[in-house]
Amino acid sequence: IIRNTVRRTRLSLARKVTTIKWVRKPSKFIDNVLRDKNGHEYWAIFDINIEGGIAYENIVNQSKAGNLSILGNPFPINDEIINDAQEAQVLNQNGFGIYVGAYLQFYNYDKQKIRIGVLYQKGLQRYVRAEWETSINGLQFPNYTTISRGSMFSLYIAYPVKIKSFNKK
Repeated sequence: IIRNTVRRTRLSLARKVTTIKWVRKPSKFIDNVLRDKNGHEYWAIFDINIEGGIAYENIVNQSKAGNLSILGNPFPINDEIINDAQEAQVLNQNGFGIYVGAYLQFYNYDKQKIRIGVLYQKGLQRYVRAEWETSINGLQFPNYTTISRGSMFSLYIAYPVKIKSFNKK
């Protein structure tokens, strides 16, 4: 298993596509509704946003953790599969990537609450190359090479934390 720590710094642009307000029918049994600044009640209030930008990436360290051995299998086969990275080489420690994504920004009383999003990033440079040997039940298979560009797909949840307010009221 090859382990890398990557630091990413992003410069992004976001654009609101639309605001959705799901109207709630009045009910005296359910009181956990969201309200806008005018006091109207809704099931949910959220913006649909798109974002994109560039990212600077830096690989901090790299280590090889030995064999990857998979014993056991969801299939009724008891094979021992061993992958071993014979050589892992850092090609670039610094590079750039581009990313695009979308997120839902939820509100209550026009204050930002939870954000749920998806993000895809494509690395532009090759970072790490690894040569692998594979054997299944002691039978050698041809070697293969993997290359990492720093590409990723992520799902995330964020919540704003107010540290200090500079508005005087």
